Amino acid sequence: MIWNDKSLRKEIGLSNTKIETDSYIIAQLLEHRDAITSENISKVMELLEGSFSVSILDSAENLYLIKGCNPLSVINFRDEGILVYVSTESILWRALIETSLFPRLLRGKLETLDVIDLEEGDILKVSKNGEISKHSFNFTATTASWDVAT
Repeated sequence: MIWNDKSLRKEIGLSNTKIETDSYIIAQLLEHRDAITSENISKVMELLEGSFSVSILDSAENLYLIKGCNPLSVINFRDEGILVYVSTESILWRALIETSLFPRLLRGKLETLDVIDLEEGDILKVSKNGEISKHSFNFTATTASWDVAT
């Protein structure tokens, strides 16, 4: 839930849209950047006021998981090349147990299972080939200025 989407749209001069979803402001702000990168995502996230966690898939098939103050649980099954994410860990495990994939995942060694802890302001980047890196943004910033050039 993004609380300042309308004021950001006016402040930055974004065009009006028929899309009424508050989180669409994130797509609009990212469109004004040269590329979707962790740095550009950080700048956009620091403009937002609200309660959110976000996932973004860019054109190079990099997945970005962005943790605001909403829950976000991530498990990486390294041997299987599977990353699973959902809002809460209990939902994640319940969903996994109910799939036909779960027995196959359990056959792997437990040391190849990573529960990835994310804090408010973390950006987890997962590349197309499975490389994982973590970046961060200032989640408490609510007065960041918009600079289209940077």
